[in-house]
Amino acid sequence: MAKVLLGVSGGIAAYKAVEFVRLATAAGHSVRVLMTASSRRFIGADTFEGILGAPVLTSEFERDPMRGAFPGEEPPSHEPIGHLAVAESADVFLVAPASANTIAKLASGQADRLSGRYVHVPDDIRDLVRRAEEIEASDTYALRVRKL
Repeated sequence: MAKVLLGVSGGIAAYKAVEFVRLATAAGHSVRVLMTASSRRFIGADTFEGILGAPVLTSEFERDPMRGAFPGEEPPSHEPIGHLAVAESADVFLVAPASANTIAKLASGQADRLSGRYVHVPDDIRDLVRRAEEIEASDTYALRVRKL
């Protein structure tokens, strides 16, 4: 199954990402979550950690206790830069829900926050980003995400 790195941006729709994580893990996928500061104003990192059993990354400057590993993987014996290691080993990076601000920053190549540091925007950004109003709890939008 896929190793999914989920970037959650700010907005009331951040709660929908919890349902995505629940469905993805139930389907056998391994998930790690990156949260922007704005998203943490709407939903707590503890919610994702409770479902995943893995720490949420909220800053590139904090240590990743899993050292870049995904749930079910053995962490490396060395101490890599956690936010880079998790991005390198992910099969898919999904930003959902993506605020208009995040979409604009991704489209223009700005990388001033954690979720923007890992994206090389493809020709069709819609394959990577789901706007908040496009996400439904029963949606299978994860299947549309292109493998990076």
